[in-house]
Amino acid sequence: MNIKPSMTFALNSENKLVHVDSVECGLKSNCVCPCCGKELIAKNNKGEKGKRVHHFAHLNGRECKHGYDTSIALLLEKILLEAKKIHIPHGKIAFCGKHLIKEKDVTIVGVKREYVEDTPVPNIILECKGMK
Repeated sequence: MNIKPSMTFALNSENKLVHVDSVECGLKSNCVCPCCGKELIAKNNKGEKGKRVHHFAHLNGRECKHGYDTSIALLLEKILLEAKKIHIPHGKIAFCGKHLIKEKDVTIVGVKREYVEDTPVPNIILECKGMK
C-alpha cells in the first residue's frame, strides 16, 4: 500500500511558512502551495477530531506533484535558520577522493535555495561560519 503524505505546511499571505493547525479552516486560511502558488484549502476542522489528518488541499482538487516535498524543504530551511548551530558527527564520506567529515559544531550564518533543472523542489544549502 502506497500512502501519500499530506501537506501540513503552506505559505500564508505574508509568504511565511505556516502549519495547518495555525490557520483558519477552509479558504479563510489565505494560504498557497509553496510549489505551484495555487490557492489551498485548510482542512483542519477542530470539530472533527480523529476523523482525518489535518492538511492542506488544492482548491482545484488536483494535488501538486511537488507541493509536499517543497513544503518539507522550506520547513528544513526554517528549522536550520532558527537553530543557528548544528552538530556534525564523526564519519566518512567520499567526495572528490577526500574524507571530509570530522566531528564539530557548526554555526549557521545563512541558508540559500538552489534549484536544479527539471524539479521545482529546492535544495537547501547551508552557509556556515569558517566553512566554504
